[in-house]
Amino acid sequence: YNSKSFSNQAVTNNVDWTVTSMTPGNVARNTETTITVDGTGFLTGSSKVMLSSSSTSCSVAGGGSAQLVTSGTQAARKFTLTGAAGTQNYLCFSKDGTNFVNVASTSVTLDVQLVSATVSTNRANVIVLSFTSAIGQTAAASGFTLAGVTGLTVSSTAVSSNAVELTLNKAVLKDETFTVKYDVPGGDPKIKEQTSNWELASFGATSVTNGVTWTFDNPSVTQIGK
Repeated sequence: YNSKSFSNQAVTNNVDWTVTSMTPGNVARNTETTITVDGTGFLTGSSKVMLSSSSTSCSVAGGGSAQLVTSGTQAARKFTLTGAAGTQNYLCFSKDGTNFVNVASTSVTLDVQLVSATVSTNRANVIVLSFTSAIGQTAAASGFTLAGVTGLTVSSTAVSSNAVELTLNKAVLKDETFTVKYDVPGGDPKIKEQTSNWELASFGATSVTNGVTWTFDNPSVTQIGK
């Protein structure tokens, strides 16, 4: 028996939850990060969030397995996402903890981030910039700006595994405080992740941890003779 056609009918919408945001928008790959999902109508103890590699279905992304919400309006959970830099992961939500739906408008992008900037006591003329992933290429010295120590500049740059090393024009002295910032150049060379060739974003003035522990006292001369 063939059913008859029917005119447009109103659909009863029983969805009683919303997702309003997911932060941060960018997260470091391979690094444990707290991702916060805000919304309404979450069911504590049942509702779950997960991250998907697809914007149309709920296929679990690497490290994005489902986790329970933390309240009726929020899920603040730690994820360690393992996709390539530049990959987008999309939010999937389940009211009952079983049936997930894709919230494609809400996503995070995996990138590579600066972890620290340091000078060691044994290499007082080198700033080591450590990142969350292996670096394949670095920008030239002109891409970096130092502030806080008069006359201190970057002479050259080099890549070392997960780090970029900035060789300075002079040694840093004990207790000197200064910052380094990076501006993405208009063309290559730029700082890029090794595997994906992902270009790292600019970062603002970042305090450099000065590990120099030695200093020179002012020399004095008590006797001069032939």
